[in-house]
Amino acid sequence: MAKLLSGKLPRLSVGISSYSENLTTLSVVGFSSLSHVVLNGTVSAGSTTGADGQYLVSTGIGVTWGSLSTLRNSYTTTATSGQTSFTVNYNVGFVDIFVNGVRLTGSEYTATTGTSIILNESCFGGEKVDILAYNTATTGVAPNMVDVPSSSSDTGIPGQTAYDSSYFYVCVSPNSWKRLTLDSW
Repeated sequence: MAKLLSGKLPRLSVGISSYSENLTTLSVVGFSSLSHVVLNGTVSAGSTTGADGQYLVSTGIGVTWGSLSTLRNSYTTTATSGQTSFTVNYNVGFVDIFVNGVRLTGSEYTATTGTSIILNESCFGGEKVDILAYNTATTGVAPNMVDVPSSSSDTGIPGQTAYDSSYFYVCVSPNSWKRLTLDSW
C-alpha cells in the first residue's frame, strides 16, 4: 500500500495500490473513498473512456458509463422536391416540426408511428426541416407506451416502453430493448 501525497498533506488511503504525483494514473483496488478530487483530462473505467457529459454508475460488481437524459433530440435536414416523409425516432405526441423556421400545427402532418413523419403537403425542395423529438422521461409525463418491439434491436428511443401478457419492454439506448418477465403473485 502506497502513501498518497496530496501536495501538502500525506495520507494513507486503504485500497490505493499505487500512486505517483509524476504519473497521470491512479490505480484503485477494492473499495476506496476519494474526496475533493479534481480531474483534468480523461477518466477511464476498465477499458472504456466516457464521453463528454457521461458519469459512472455502479452495476453492483463494477461501474459502467451512464448518460443523463436529454429533454429533446433535434434532427435537421434539407427537403428534396416532392418529399413528404421523414424518418426519425420520436415519442408519439411529443414532437414539433418546423419548415423554414415555421412550426407546423398537428393538422399539417401525421406522426403516429414513432419513426415516420408525413407532411400533408409536398416540399418544393431546399426547405430546412427541423424536427424536435421530446423525451418523455425528462418531461415528467408517464413513459410513452409504444407497440411491442419484434426484437431486441427493433426501432426505439431511450425511455420508450411497451408490454404484452408475458413481458414489459424498455428501450435502453437507440434501437436497443430489454425485457422483464411478468409473473403472477
